[in-house]
Amino acid sequence: MKWTVEKWINIGFAVALLILAATGLVSIRSTYHLIDANRSVGQGHRVLEKLESVFSLLKDMEAGERGYVITGNEDFLGSYYSADQVIEKEIGELTRLLAANPVQGKLMSELAPLIREKLKIQSGNIESRRREGFAVAQHLIQAETGKRKMDEIRQVVNRMAAEEERKLSRESKNAEQVAWITIAIITLGVIFALLVVVFVIWVTNRGMSERKRIYKDLRESEERYRRLVETMNDGLLVQSQDRFTYVNNRLCQMLGYDREEMIGRPLYDFLKETNQEIMAEQLARRSRGERKYYEIAWTGKSGNRVHTIVSPEPVFDDEGNYQGSFAVVTDIGERKQLEERLSEMSLHDELSGLYNRRGFLTLADQQLRMARRMKRKMFLLFIDLDRMKWINDTLGHQEGDRALQEVAHILKDTFRESDVIARIGGDEFVVLLLESSDSGTDICRRRLQEGLGASRAQGKFAPPLSVSVGITEFDPEHPVSLDELLSRADALMYEDKKDKRRI
Repeated sequence: MKWTVEKWINIGFAVALLILAATGLVSIRSTYHLIDANRSVGQGHRVLEKLESVFSLLKDMEAGERGYVITGNEDFLGSYYSADQVIEKEIGELTRLLAANPVQGKLMSELAPLIREKLKIQSGNIESRRREGFAVAQHLIQAETGKRKMDEIRQVVNRMAAEEERKLSRESKNAEQVAWITIAIITLGVIFALLVVVFVIWVTNRGMSERKRIYKDLRESEERYRRLVETMNDGLLVQSQDRFTYVNNRLCQMLGYDREEMIGRPLYDFLKETNQEIMAEQLARRSRGERKYYEIAWTGKSGNRVHTIVSPEPVFDDEGNYQGSFAVVTDIGERKQLEERLSEMSLHDELSGLYNRRGFLTLADQQLRMARRMKRKMFLLFIDLDRMKWINDTLGHQEGDRALQEVAHILKDTFRESDVIARIGGDEFVVLLLESSDSGTDICRRRLQEGLGASRAQGKFAPPLSVSVGITEFDPEHPVSLDELLSRADALMYEDKKDKRRI
């Protein structure tokens, strides 16, 4: 196996990426450890602050209580009541902070009852002073019950603070170890990555002659594609920021302009007002990644209308940002002229407003010729309205006509203006579609299902309409006549009717 420059470069970058990825993963893991350690340290400091706050509140309450008991002055109780209002909240916060620490949780279960006993003693002393005077209060103070309880509380608080200090010391050491390990791994990763990059540069320099050969091949290939584009039967445009950045010779011929007259100019300069709105809508769709082709009439240099089908392909950069598009532009002027002649020849069905059989055969034949020339597939739908005889016999011929009109309305709403839709018999309809990104046998059937479903949901006809459908495909690589295509679709429709598959 020959190891080319590209393979060495790919291997080198793959190794570098693996090293960087491993370094990144270790760094991320270390960062999470540091974040956890920081969070734990922060929580430890909050615990120490809460312990100090609780003990300070108890001392404030004790000072207020003693001052009142000794003097009987109610002013001393201000600090007592102020502390009493917040101490339960502080105890609750401290309990929540220590919930995940079994050791501290156990100590907290000792501290909380002691604090409540201390508060009860203080409250009792205050009430005794109010009811029985200084003598009784003096006796209570001399008993030193509150002092002993305060000493017990101090001992538990000191144990809790010591435990939290030990925890903070452990977390700090762990964080320091993790930081040093992270620094070492990142340093090694960078060194290895640099070595790989140096190796890749060395291999790249050695393969300079091979790259030159590749560039030469690319230029030759680009020239071949350029000649192919310039000799296309269809026009080709490249667009960015609503302006032409490239047009081939065929598009210049279609519009009657020189290439220099089109490059750099907005697309809207070559469109009348109505078609400018169509183009604006289509450009907006392209920016969203849509590829649906559409019809539009350009304005040539001599003021003539050039009817075309535009098949766009949006272009995005590696980050998914819309850059513009290129599009194949097919001249359908012959078809438009034929459509105008068909209108003049009254080849439309009077009841449904669709093409009649003669109009369909004339226009479909031209469409098939164009499909063979463009190497594009087409699809033919043969549609028969179910229970037409029953509708006429039961509901009357007027309702039968209305049912036919409703089917025609559904077909016109379901398919595109560029598709050929016709009523070729009493209750028989056909649709001829040019292949696109949203066509295909199953897609055509589903679109018709959705159209009928919308009609049923709106209750436009009772009972709800149903149809039998046969769908066949025209392959330009294996062309058949229009009669053969109709016969195939007709046979498939009767199979659908026979098997009772209703859309």
